[in-house]
Amino acid sequence: MRKHRFYYHVTDVKNIDLIKRDGLKANEEGLIFVFTDMIVSSVIAKDQYRLVDRYAAFKINSKGITGRVIKDRVAQFSAPYQRVIIQEKISKRYIDFLGTFKIDPYEPTEWDLLLLKRLKGLASKDAGKVFEERRQFIKKIIGS
Repeated sequence: MRKHRFYYHVTDVKNIDLIKRDGLKANEEGLIFVFTDMIVSSVIAKDQYRLVDRYAAFKINSKGITGRVIKDRVAQFSAPYQRVIIQEKISKRYIDFLGTFKIDPYEPTEWDLLLLKRLKGLASKDAGKVFEERRQFIKKIIGS
């Protein structure tokens, strides 16, 4: 599979210092899960890692990848962006910490808007309106 110049990885914020210190280590099966575009970072953090508040994101330079990179076989709309690296560890010198990001289910991410545009055929302005309607609905329920 063709390698990208950079890959991205999301994790729980409690893992930041460990990754900065030791690099990115594979799971028990020798796999490191990554993706190719930050546009899907929030959905991966929520759907695959079950994070609900915040997540940390790292950027990986492909020069640090010595193992195979294959497509991740997931049944999600973000699947075209997801990859698996078969490698025990990626050295910290090839990893940059991008920061921590808030997960807000009432605020649209770029991915949320892209999905509404593609799946529903909405213009950007109309996709934003969908989220405003959702916020108003939630406020009404909570305020009751």
